[in-house]
Formats: sequence, C-alpha cells, structure tokens
Amino acid sequence: MYKEYRLKIKPLSTYITPWQSDTFVGHIFWAIKYIEGDAFLEQVIDDSKNLKPPFIFSNAILEDLLPKPDYPTLRRSELMALGQEIIGEDYYKELKKIKKNNLLCESEFLNYINGCNAKEFIKNKLIIEKNQKNDSIESKKSNSAIALNMTHNTINRLTGTTVEKSLFTNVEYFANGNLDFFIKLREDFSREKLETYINYVALNGFGKKASTGKGAFQILSLEENKTPFKVEKPNAFMVLSNYIPKVGDYEEVISVKTLTKFGKVGGNEEDNPFKKPFICFEAGSLFKGNADNIKGKLLEDLHYDKEVVQFGIPYIVEVRTDE
Repeated sequence: MYKEYRLKIKPLSTYITPWQSDTFVGHIFWAIKYIEGDAFLEQVIDDSKNLKPPFIFSNAILEDLLPKPDYPTLRRSELMALGQEIIGEDYYKELKKIKKNNLLCESEFLNYINGCNAKEFIKNKLIIEKNQKNDSIESKKSNSAIALNMTHNTINRLTGTTVEKSLFTNVEYFANGNLDFFIKLREDFSREKLETYINYVALNGFGKKASTGKGAFQILSLEENKTPFKVEKPNAFMVLSNYIPKVGDYEEVISVKTLTKFGKVGGNEEDNPFKKPFICFEAGSLFKGNADNIKGKLLEDLHYDKEVVQFGIPYIVEVRTDE
C-alpha cells in the first residue's frame, strides 16, 4: 500500500534540465548510494524491478497547476463552429491560446478527469475567456517558467583565460513560483529517509551544470496529500510522469505524447556517461485500463555498465472518459 504526498520546493537558481520524474528519481538513487551504501540501493532497485518501488514521483509541476490530459482534439470544423458560437468572429485567438496551454488549475483538472470530454472542456474554457473569470489558467501569470538565453565564454583550463571566438548560448529556465511533486510512498518506507535524500539533491543541485550552481532548490514542505485525485467509476488512467510501459499495462491507447531522451549517468563516476536514447510517454498521456496497480518498469541495457537503469514507473491518476 502507498500513501500520497505533495512535495513543494522553491528553486533557488536557474535550471537547464527539465524537472522530470525519471531524472529526479535517478538523483535520489545516487543520494541513497552515498548516504546508505550500495547494498541498500540494490534493494531499492530490486524492489522497483519487482513492481514494489518504495516511491513514485510525478514530474515537477508549477504550484497549484496540473498537466492537461491529452484528449484527442476536435476536428477543425467543430472547433470553428464552437468558437464562433461562444466568442464570435474573434474566436481564433482564444482557441490558439487554449491549445497552447498545457496546464490547468486544480478545479479544471478535476473536472477533466471526471468525465469532461474535449468538446466540453474547450467550450468551458471559451466561456471563461469570454466572461474573464479569474479561475482560468490565464489568470495565473505570476506562476510560470521563463526561458532565458544565457551567453558564455569557453575557458582555456591551462591559462585560465577565454578562448577567442568561443561565445556560446545555453537555454536556462527560471521558475517564477514554486514547484510541486506528487509522490506515492510505500507505507513501510520511511518518510524521513526520503526527505533526507531529497535534501541531499537540493544541496548538490539538480540536472545539468549542477556543479556550477544550477538546479539548486529548498524543500518548503513534504506533506501527506489529504485530497488525492479520485473519480467515480474510472475506466482509464493518465500519467503525471515519464512512462516506460510494460506488457499488459493498458487495454487501449486513448491519446499520448512521446519524448525521445538522450540521458546521461549521474554521479560523475563514469568515463562514458552517455546512455542509449530511448522513447517514453510524457505526462498527460491517456490510456484505457485499470488504474489500481503499478504501471511501467525499469528500463535496462541502456549503458555498458549493466547496473544502470532508467526509472519508468509513473505516478498515475484515475480518469473517467467517454473518448
């Protein structure tokens, strides 16, 4: 059995690597290795391979927002008719805005997973835009992630000076607000231990260029989620994490987005840190099937070191849909 928690963090720096579940769990595995030792980490990995993971993380999501389920969109003719009916001639701009937004406020998300289909959702959003109500996602402009183009010089490590014609640009992100992770924690696993591992990641930084201060954060809270996402008569599920499926996970694909990842081994202990590329489903992907059991798997054989694994077990949410 699992208890559900919500981890709230405050980014203290810009970051380069997206806050995705498999990457974050990888950082926690390294924290376990350094704090508890190899034997404890091997037990955690073996439990996860046997579909008894001690913890399951969602991707980090902007505070008080949730990913939009990836329902199949309406045909263009249906969208146009709906837009003209509610907004009038200037409907195109509002439809484009709705399509572009991948996040929902919590009330919209709950409405969506409790049987709201694509047509109802778009209709409700258009009405909100028309009436300029404050519970729309568009009212949360203070809580966003901003992309920044950061220019750097290449440094000659022998002379300590810049190399001629060596300017390059990295895209970094600044979270204008806090981030939330949703966590399922196995009841026999210590919450205090998990918080210790997360603190280790916070102190050492998350993702690319952590050694130069990127991806620094602090824990604001790690509290039990008293209102987990439940629906009546669910017949489907969506994932809030990167998801690597195993045979028998779902009955049917409703609508999904995929991501090709080119991962690296953390810990600075490998001569060749590059993993083989792999494809996973992204947060928001929807599937017909039972949401009660553990989905996904640990992906193996990604690296010449056979002990390296990728955590593909997703945080899932029940959904009722007629799609």
